[in-house]
Amino acid sequence: MGHEIEAMWLDGRPVGEVGPAHATAAALGVPVAVLTGDDRACEEMTAWDTSATTVAVKYARDRFAAELRPRAPASPGSTPPPGAHDPLCQRFCHPRGSRLR
Repeated sequence: MGHEIEAMWLDGRPVGEVGPAHATAAALGVPVAVLTGDDRACEEMTAWDTSATTVAVKYARDRFAAELRPRAPASPGSTPPPGAHDPLCQRFCHPRGSRLR
C-alpha cells in the first residue's frame, strides 16, 4: 500500500500513535486528561499514563479496520473500559445535546 511506517520504538518499547503524542505533550508539560479511540490506543495510553481517562469507542481488528462499539456502552454513564477513571470521565464527558458548564 505504499511506504508506511512498519514500527516505532520509544524508550525501548514499541509504540503506536499515542506514544509520540504523549511524549510530546509531556515534554511541553501538558498533561493528557482524556483519550478516546480504539481499545488498543486506550491500552497504550494507560501504559504511558494511568491518570489519563480513556474511552474505547471502537475495537481494533487489524491495522486498517475497527469495529465500532454500540452507542450506549461508549456513552457517558456506561461502564468504563479497563483503565478508565470514571470520576474524571464524568467531569469531561457529557450526553449528546447537553452543554458544558
